[in-house]
Amino acid sequence: MATEKLSQNELETLLKDLQWEGAWRAEADKAAAYYDGVQLTPETIRQMRERGLAPLVRNLIGPTVDLVLGIEAKAKRDWKIRADQDDAVDLAAAMSAEIKKAERISNADQACSDAYAGMVKAGVGWVEVAREANPFKPRYRVAPVHRREIYWDFRAKSLDLSDARYLVRKQWVDQDVLLLHFPNKAKLILSSMNRWSDWDEVSAAEEFVNLAQAHEIEVRTTIEENEWRDADRKRLCLYEVWYRHWRAAPVLMLPSGQSIEFDEKNPVHVQALGLGLATVHKAVFPKVRLSWWVGPHLLSDIPSPYPHGFFPYVPFWAYREDNTGIPYGLVRRMMSPQDEINTRLSKMMWLLSAKRVIGDSDAVDIPWTEVIEEAARPDSVILMNPNRKNKTPDALRIESDFALSQQQFNVLQDATQAIQASAGVYQSMLGKADFAGQSGLAINSLVEQGSTTLAELNGNYQAARKQVGTLLLSLVKEDIGSNPYKVIVESNGTRRSVVLNQPIQDASGNYYLTNDVAATAMTVDLEDVPDTPSFRIQQMTMLTEIVKSLPPEVQPLLADFMLRATDLPFRHEAADRVSAALGLNRQDNGATTAQQQAAEQQAQLAQQQMQLQLAEQAARVQKAQADAEAARAKIQNMQMQSALKMQEAQQKMVFAEDDHAASQDEQALRLVQGAQASEEDRQLKLLNARQQNEAHQLSMVAQRQKEKQGSEAHKAKLNNMTKKPQPKR
Repeated sequence: MATEKLSQNELETLLKDLQWEGAWRAEADKAAAYYDGVQLTPETIRQMRERGLAPLVRNLIGPTVDLVLGIEAKAKRDWKIRADQDDAVDLAAAMSAEIKKAERISNADQACSDAYAGMVKAGVGWVEVAREANPFKPRYRVAPVHRREIYWDFRAKSLDLSDARYLVRKQWVDQDVLLLHFPNKAKLILSSMNRWSDWDEVSAAEEFVNLAQAHEIEVRTTIEENEWRDADRKRLCLYEVWYRHWRAAPVLMLPSGQSIEFDEKNPVHVQALGLGLATVHKAVFPKVRLSWWVGPHLLSDIPSPYPHGFFPYVPFWAYREDNTGIPYGLVRRMMSPQDEINTRLSKMMWLLSAKRVIGDSDAVDIPWTEVIEEAARPDSVILMNPNRKNKTPDALRIESDFALSQQQFNVLQDATQAIQASAGVYQSMLGKADFAGQSGLAINSLVEQGSTTLAELNGNYQAARKQVGTLLLSLVKEDIGSNPYKVIVESNGTRRSVVLNQPIQDASGNYYLTNDVAATAMTVDLEDVPDTPSFRIQQMTMLTEIVKSLPPEVQPLLADFMLRATDLPFRHEAADRVSAALGLNRQDNGATTAQQQAAEQQAQLAQQQMQLQLAEQAARVQKAQADAEAARAKIQNMQMQSALKMQEAQQKMVFAEDDHAASQDEQALRLVQGAQASEEDRQLKLLNARQQNEAHQLSMVAQRQKEKQGSEAHKAKLNNMTKKPQPKR
């Protein structure tokens, strides 16, 4: 893009560039119609009826595709978060819980399943990951989008379209809804809808210059009117254009390897650069932008509202042609055998009902058309001409070619098997194969062999599903931000809380965040085991066999795991009761869950008491400091009074007439100085005593708390050592 904002000429260039996608959409629509059973065109039906063939359809594509869709539904795996840092285990568990909650409220599983159905049938499916503008709906919108609405850069090579220059979504929107979303463009929308019939009002409007330019643009545009305006229905086609604008700008490189676009107005960036915590490099990179258009008229052009650098539409590819990049699905491989099945089925049914009539010209005395119609009836009656020359029964023969029908049936069976072979789905996967005399392992091997033929299809689906999770994770991270956030994590039937972005103060008094969401690099992966009832049953069966093989004295140790592996609604409560009765669920320190919770509560209570005591001691210290300040002020006042008395005494000494009076004044002065020194010593000693007393009290409180904790730990250790072992059951 030449400029940061998309211009009209650039939009028309993008729309013209769509010619590179070829004519694949008609074939994709045909493939979807074959799945629905619409496999004969009106022209084909007319020709078959003219030839006397019944337009029969035996839809074998539908059940085959449904089998593949069922495999996806049974093997669906949830998202999980992996953190690059080794000390971020709790952070990864908490973010996994958050993304699963977002997956549940946004109905992301159903959206991915719908996109999978689209890719299997037509070759490509789309899922939108965005924020919901409607405040009465869930916060995140993860919804399937039909392929007819999406147009993309066909020159892109990556599966996630990270190298695509643009993506366009076309949606028909009613005029009143469009006016509510773009109120500042109301006059333009109304005038364009009315084909500028209100030109007199437009010429008198304040924005006449802009409207006149819009009218001129509409006159000169190359976009066809029927592509964006429906005046009868009062609808307009809204173009949602996502495009990448490339730019050269400085980038801030952090020691962790992360890159951030440098902002010279951001004091944090400037400070990090000044302290040498980061470096700046000039780089060339794209920025995603969003532009809204109605035909040739621009409504808005803004930067991408999302923190990630992707388009918010995720493609689900089935297969793509190597030369053109055209997507296609499984149905494309099955269309030719399906046409053969329909044709041969109609031909075979026609052969079963068709009759061949052979006779002399004078064999009957009725028209031959009536003879043919009567011969086709199973209860036909044909009267022969008594005056015929050939008196033998061979004068009229009616034959049926059942051998040809049998040949058609054999070829039909071959075409039926060809449908499954072309799709990579076999009888073993359908459950229709003859498994007599075969072991369960052999049967599973046959089913697994059929699954491997769909490896590329399912591999592309897993990559697309991970991309959906990546975009959803970026929205969740942005909402959490840097504020403390509490998450409840469930693991093995237990619940624990993890605090994200928790501020912690180190020894030097500086604060830092633990479980920092924004600063930790995360990736989205899929769970190793699908979360489906069938797989849970398999896990339960496997766990049961393992427990049976263990010694009797060890089997009770896995009783709680057995209960939690079931699908019972009260499995966690039952497992907790069994654990409490058997003394299970012990942690590394030997304490049971209940004991650990009690110890945690006591520790919290002790910590709260210590905090209260420290607060009281701090208040006493503050009071002592205030008293000391008051004493210092009193001493300073006494010093000033003593200085005044000294001055008076000196004056008396100057004006004294005899030595006796002078000696008396000197003696009085020494007495005053002595009294002053004794009073200062007394006040300082009193202040030092108070401070030493407060420090001693603080030391005694800390010593008692330490002794109390050591005593509790010693008692717990003694209890564990003297506790009797549980009797064997």
